[in-house]
Amino acid sequence: MHLGNVNMLLLLWLAPALVALYLYAAWRRGRAMRVFVEAGLLERISTSVRPGARRLKAALTVAAVAFIALALARPAWNPKPRTVERRGRDIVFVIDVSRSMIAEDLAPNRLGRAKLAVSDMIDRLEGDRVALVAFAGTAVLRCPLTLDYGFFRMMLEDLDTDSVSRGGTMIGDAIRKALDEAFDDQEKKYKDIILITDGEDHDSFPVEAAEEAGKRGVRIIAVGLGDEDQGRRIPVTDENGHRAFLTHDGKEVWSRLDAATLRKMANKTPGGRYLNVATGAVDLGDVYTKLIAGEEKREIESKTITLYEEKFQIFIAVALALLVIELLISERRRRAMLTALVAVIIPALLIPSGASAESPGRLVKKGNRAYRSGEYDAAAQLYDLASVRLPESPVLEFNQGNVLYMKEDFEGARERFQEAALKSRDLLLEALAWYNSGNCAFRQGQRQADSDIEKALSYLREAVDFYSTALEKDPGLADAAHNLEVTRLTIKQLLDRLKEMQEQMKQQQDKLRAVVDSLLSALDRQEDALSEAESLGDAVDRTTPEWKRQLGELAGDQRDISKSTASAAGRLSELFPGEQPDQVRQAAAHLDTAMTAQGDAAGDLGEGSTTDAMPHQRLAADKIRDAVEELTRGEGQQGQQEQQQQQQAGQQQQQQGEEPQQESGDQQVQKDDEQRSETARGIIDQEKENRKKRREQGAEGYRKVDKDW
Repeated sequence: MHLGNVNMLLLLWLAPALVALYLYAAWRRGRAMRVFVEAGLLERISTSVRPGARRLKAALTVAAVAFIALALARPAWNPKPRTVERRGRDIVFVIDVSRSMIAEDLAPNRLGRAKLAVSDMIDRLEGDRVALVAFAGTAVLRCPLTLDYGFFRMMLEDLDTDSVSRGGTMIGDAIRKALDEAFDDQEKKYKDIILITDGEDHDSFPVEAAEEAGKRGVRIIAVGLGDEDQGRRIPVTDENGHRAFLTHDGKEVWSRLDAATLRKMANKTPGGRYLNVATGAVDLGDVYTKLIAGEEKREIESKTITLYEEKFQIFIAVALALLVIELLISERRRRAMLTALVAVIIPALLIPSGASAESPGRLVKKGNRAYRSGEYDAAAQLYDLASVRLPESPVLEFNQGNVLYMKEDFEGARERFQEAALKSRDLLLEALAWYNSGNCAFRQGQRQADSDIEKALSYLREAVDFYSTALEKDPGLADAAHNLEVTRLTIKQLLDRLKEMQEQMKQQQDKLRAVVDSLLSALDRQEDALSEAESLGDAVDRTTPEWKRQLGELAGDQRDISKSTASAAGRLSELFPGEQPDQVRQAAAHLDTAMTAQGDAAGDLGEGSTTDAMPHQRLAADKIRDAVEELTRGEGQQGQQEQQQQQQAGQQQQQQGEEPQQESGDQQVQKDDEQRSETARGIIDQEKENRKKRREQGAEGYRKVDKDW
């Protein structure tokens, strides 16, 4: 026998205490009778009292107390072993604690908001292990992977700008710290990094670190905090305790959100997401439910526990029966006692004790009522209790799958439904289990549609298989047939979207190459203008009409070159109206500098000064060249990625029954693109060589010509 609360056995000491109390009461009663009643009268009075009945009533009361004490100790027997698994993912929170995180564009500040958001998410976790990495100029593992959420909260609350000794913001080092010290390399999945920062990095190569995380199967969910446009000053307290703002070289430091870097990092990992919170609100609990809870989970720990059937009801029933008997027994001699009533009442009280433990069917009914009321946790507990007695019941597996589905744990629900299908001998229940498995896979595909189309397609194809299996088991299952068609339509829509994205990307790259060609033409003309200005500057007589005519033509050419450069810059801005990639943003900055220099050069030429114009022309040429190099950098890698995507699209179309003829054409386009990329680089190299030769000739002296073609 197993006792659930052994300490309650101490109440058994009440039994001997009651015995002593009864003995003392009997002694006091006899003494009082001898004092106040005469001896002859005492004998006559005693004939109406039954001493045996009095002792029996006392014994029944003492026994009832003993049984109540035993019931409170929760006796149980019939042990049944059960294995309990704990499943989840490994989540590492990487939080920026640099001084820029105390900017107050979020209340109370960026770091305070980050800690509140993480704390809210911890309340929603379902068995996942968590770790904490704090970083600034270096990274520190504050909490290793653990299931002890209390310890994690304590480490989280202690985070401040002094948690890391060195200032700065090294996002790449923080990611590498999480990969090397928080995670293990035994499995390349079930891992997430939630990065919370304002994105201002100090040359720690965060994108490369994110790419390494993606290779190790770690997904990054980046949360960007802070004002992206104007930024915010960083408050500090001076030596006198007065509030001030952080300064550097006499100027106030303004901290802005760098969303581009965080978006790149998220895109380098499988299924990664970037959440642009900026100065708004974020609910990480909702993020967990939508992005993490439904993902694949692994077994974190398992243990075998022994469950007992509690039988305290039997002892309570016996105690009540003894007390009822004690009430029915009279200490006085009476002719009729309700013996028959005792004989009826006692069995009536004892019968429920044998059946007091609820049956599995009753537990299932209670669980169903809780499920219909939306009390899913209570329903899950009742189904678990019933499954202890009926571990092979497919109905219980099915019901537990329904609970997990309503809690949006679609991976766990799929496992339950598939177990129900395998255990069931009822074709209808088996068909419904496969149908619900299809629903789980469909919902998982919906979750991935915005972040990872390939993974979404994989889930949706699994849903097609599940619905098809359900229809094989029960051809009359209309919902399965309807959902099968919906799923196939969704797959087609995703494939169309993937193809459209590839076409849009190709069109954008074609337009970008046209912009590069225009810039190369402007660069060539700018180099010619510089050469002509150098020739005019070497002229001995600068007062002749011919010299002035050539100077006027050169000034007009310089203005035309500036217009061509501005046109190319405008088309570049139109290609990227929203968030611009780093290469485009840097190229645009180079072009702005080039256009400013071109305007200055045109003005100098208009005033007749080739000496002042040439440095501006030279700067303009250099900046146009820098812009072209930025726009063509990594073009070969992009082409390879396009080729891979096109091949994947071709394979998917082949699976859908389309003609797989486009692949070779795409490869030919890729070869043409690579040749154009090489041509652009060759032109740039040739221009550098030409410029070098012209400078060497300039040192030797130029022959005056009408135009240097």
